[in-house]
Amino acid sequence: MQSYKVIKELMQSYKISDELMQSYKVIEELMESYKVIKELMHCYKVIKELMQSYKISDELMQSYK
Repeated sequence: MQSYKVIKELMQSYKISDELMQSYKVIEELMESYKVIKELMHCYKVIKELMQSYKISDELMQSYK
């Protein structure tokens, strides 16, 4: 009877460990998403700078005309 209780508690702790691992995986995926969002923001900044330089070169072309 005692060993049954111990086994039951072990199974419970295994279940909890498994759930913790699942949580860890979710956190890992969230971190990955964060990295992607960070890279997208960087791309956005680069595109913004490119648009700005295009605008400047367009203005220069206008001034030469």
